[in-house]
Amino acid sequence: MQSKISFFNPTIFKKNLTRFWPFALLYLIYLLVVHPLVIYTECNQLMYYDSNRTASAVVLDHFAAMTEPVSIFIAAIVIAISVFSYLYQSRSANMIHSFPVTRTQLFVTNYVSGLALLFLAQFFGALFTNLIILGKAAETIWIVWAWFGITVGETLFFYSFAVLMVMFTGQVLTAGLFYLIWSFLYVVVVALIDSMGSLFFYGIDGNLIGIGSHPLFPLWYLMRRVGFHVNDSSTVCQTQGIVILLAYVAVGVVLTVLAWWIYRHRRIECAGDFLSMKWTAPVFRWGVVLVGGIGCALFVTYLVNDGYGSWNARVARFVISLVISGVILFFASEMFIEKSFRVFHKRLIVECASCVAVLLVGVAVVHFDVFGVESYVPETEKIAMVSFSCDNGEVDFEDAGHIADVAAVHQMIVDNLDVQKKNTDGTGYSLADASDDSSVAFSSYVSIHYTLKNGTYVERNYPVLIRDQQFGEQFCGQLQKVSGDTEGSLNAVLGLNHKELDWKVSYVGLSMPIRSEDGGDWYYDGSQDVTIDTEENRQVIYDAWLADIASGALTPGDGSAESFPATVQIQFETKARLSQIRYPEGSSLAYKLIDYDQHGGGVSTYQDVYLNDHCTNLIEALKQIGVIKGIEDLQG
Repeated sequence: MQSKISFFNPTIFKKNLTRFWPFALLYLIYLLVVHPLVIYTECNQLMYYDSNRTASAVVLDHFAAMTEPVSIFIAAIVIAISVFSYLYQSRSANMIHSFPVTRTQLFVTNYVSGLALLFLAQFFGALFTNLIILGKAAETIWIVWAWFGITVGETLFFYSFAVLMVMFTGQVLTAGLFYLIWSFLYVVVVALIDSMGSLFFYGIDGNLIGIGSHPLFPLWYLMRRVGFHVNDSSTVCQTQGIVILLAYVAVGVVLTVLAWWIYRHRRIECAGDFLSMKWTAPVFRWGVVLVGGIGCALFVTYLVNDGYGSWNARVARFVISLVISGVILFFASEMFIEKSFRVFHKRLIVECASCVAVLLVGVAVVHFDVFGVESYVPETEKIAMVSFSCDNGEVDFEDAGHIADVAAVHQMIVDNLDVQKKNTDGTGYSLADASDDSSVAFSSYVSIHYTLKNGTYVERNYPVLIRDQQFGEQFCGQLQKVSGDTEGSLNAVLGLNHKELDWKVSYVGLSMPIRSEDGGDWYYDGSQDVTIDTEENRQVIYDAWLADIASGALTPGDGSAESFPATVQIQFETKARLSQIRYPEGSSLAYKLIDYDQHGGGVSTYQDVYLNDHCTNLIEALKQIGVIKGIEDLQG
């Protein structure tokens, strides 16, 4: 009689469903609360408000804003640990593997059991949501099942990833720990790289890479790139990121195969061990030292920073802390692996020394800027847009001529880096032994954000302190050439394409705080606010503002201006869509734009103008329209 090869055991499958259904039920309850219950409540509230919003818009907006990967991420590891929980105790592991079933049957059956528990919860969640919206927005039913399909794909990835982590260890808590570590490893590594960039490189203030949407951070990447998108009018909804989802599903299949391979080769007696595969021990030790050692060294370096140490002093503290923390973490990780304190033998000592040596070589490469990160200035022809800000204000450009001027300022700073490091500490402030302000020829804070044509971004932030008089005059002249550009200032306030957007000055106000009776502090609570309510007078103020920008009167960098407590706020509005306004990465315009009518269109922004005695055009304009009688009215 011919024997049959089976990859699935129905008895074990049924046993898993009857044992672990409460986890699926809890997941289902969560889905019922966040989807059908929320939609039902919001749709019922529509009748109590005088709103043009429809039930269909409620449903579409709800699914467009969903954060489903978070719940899947949690549910996946809970179910994975549950169905493979027998691997964590020697007695249960030996018993299960003594049955007349192959390891492949056990793996496939338990893997499918977990998926079934997750899929059933999601299916019934979609079904109840479907029933809720059937009589309210029947035309949007498609999005419920599209959501179910997307959720199934994301579940395949996260559950496969969770199962793989379960296979690497013989302990329940360690499985969850590995799952968290590998899920957020990209975020941690990027944060460490950014922190090291701030420590070693002048001008890189935690922005060497930047944490953002990246495939190696699947939880955030799927939330940002996969799902639904509703256009501004909330009438058309489209799915997005389906190709990305399929790519993650393919990765999930690969992870499943890898988990199956590990399961077939793992030792049964490893139940209770920290690591189930011996070959992963060196990877774990080195990983803990590289990530944990650098993290601890950075923490100690910044913790003991007195604010007046030189750049080299900070690097020395980092290296010492790195060596000490690296050695401690290396042997501590081995203690977890072996579950013993007896780990100090020759082989491990040699390995520890090698690991620390690799760290020190890496630190040397960074410290001496082998790859030219600190001195990097992008080539002008590779720059698409730039946002430049200093004490004189902010300007944005996209034309080659002005971009070249910004790059020239950047190059002057880079050429003067060694002097800057001698004049300033690690945070950019003047050193205690070089704090004589009388010898300072120029001081400012310069921030540059490049948007390159290949879609990448480069950001630099420089505290500039110049003591050489001749160089200070040259730098100040070049800085004024860039920051005093009227068109660049308008670009920063209204967008690079502001001439196409038909901006209107919708509001102009003057705020004059009240000075305390003793002539000391100014109080902004209860300040004297004046609204300029005629279009003609608002235009007068607007023209005066442009004139003062062109003259370099607004917060000049030489410190010669006497600042007033009075502030002019100019507000602008346009009927253009938010997506039509173009600005470079890092522009302050991104934080000022307000989409005040998401469904009908329209955007507003504003500019606060801090007055000083150099703002002759604005002061004369305020006199002309009768808001003030003289300059003394602005002095509090």
